[in-house]
Amino acid sequence: MKSSIIKSVLRYIEDTGDEIKEFRETLHANPELSLCERSTRDFILSKIPRKEFVCVHKFDDTYGFWVDVAFGGNASASSAAIRADIDALPIQEETGLPFASKNAGVMHACGHDAHAAMAFGALCAAVKHYDVLRENIKTGALRFIFQAAEEKAPGGALALIEKGVMEGVEAIFGIHVMPHIASGRFAICDGGIMAGGERLNVTLTGNGGHAARPEEACDLILLAGEIITSSQKLVSRNTSPLEPAVVSFCEIHAGAAGNILPSSLAFSVSLRSLDPVVLKNIRAGVEKIIKLRCEEYGASFLIEAVKGYPPMINEPGAVGKYLSAARNALGERNVVYPEKPVMGGDDFARYAQMAPGAFAFLGTGAGSETYPLHHPKFNLADSDILNGTKVLAALICEFAG
Repeated sequence: MKSSIIKSVLRYIEDTGDEIKEFRETLHANPELSLCERSTRDFILSKIPRKEFVCVHKFDDTYGFWVDVAFGGNASASSAAIRADIDALPIQEETGLPFASKNAGVMHACGHDAHAAMAFGALCAAVKHYDVLRENIKTGALRFIFQAAEEKAPGGALALIEKGVMEGVEAIFGIHVMPHIASGRFAICDGGIMAGGERLNVTLTGNGGHAARPEEACDLILLAGEIITSSQKLVSRNTSPLEPAVVSFCEIHAGAAGNILPSSLAFSVSLRSLDPVVLKNIRAGVEKIIKLRCEEYGASFLIEAVKGYPPMINEPGAVGKYLSAARNALGERNVVYPEKPVMGGDDFARYAQMAPGAFAFLGTGAGSETYPLHHPKFNLADSDILNGTKVLAALICEFAG
């Protein structure tokens, strides 16, 4: 019975491919930044099938929402969840696509439009096959989460968790397009797959002065340079080579003229690791270096710690269901293990701290025409979107007998 449901669901995705494609193109042409996704939310809601067994949970204080396809009249008993993010980035699009962004300086350059389209397609497949699923389903509901503000820490997952999105969830699944993986491939592994991270915003202050008389001033630019170079040793000499870790200084602001040593300087440093303990140790190391160097120079400092997202640790049981779905949707040879973890983060990890979770990568790489995520020319093929939709649609069948 399960195999026949899968075949029917996959055939449905093929038949409705144009609708899924148009759904994605509409989102792509009308991107909205984190915490501003009102029109995005309203568009998605307008497309949700209206059935007595479809329950929408939306709120006034967040643009994230979720949709339950309920079985047996008791959705709270247990549910299997699929999450898609819906926000865009502050990037001016340069793809030249006929459905390119209409909003200046805003672009879906991280594939969230595609993620939402995939989840929407899987939701429609669940509604279309409701009767046969109800007879065989082993969970109280299928929950489809459309989350706002993934790109802006602390992330939109927290708002939905506070609203109860994880109550009764027995397993949760996420997907992300990946241009460095070949199109048609699906990559997943047990354990750590994406890094956790946080940011330190640091302000240094000291006596400014004339460039010709540095002995009378505190050279904050030289001080910052020593902090930056010393901090790199935390990865190369204080962390095991077997433990991936990153210390990246991404902003530095100081000075207003070529002959003045500034009296204040600000910089930010991004810290990332797959291991929370390693991340904690690196943060402590950077803070210690700042303190010691400032004492040496006679400068003052202020550190603001901005919590990022925790590491994404895939749970083996959830991974097993995802693997089965991907093999049914794409074929055995197209299911691979990632060559290495991704040091970027995603607040999907917050859900996975509350229930068994699995996060996977969908390959969209197409040779020389491939651009990385967050690039103004990033795009993916319609076939990639259908591949992802098929995997998510096959995934809902994993909860049928």
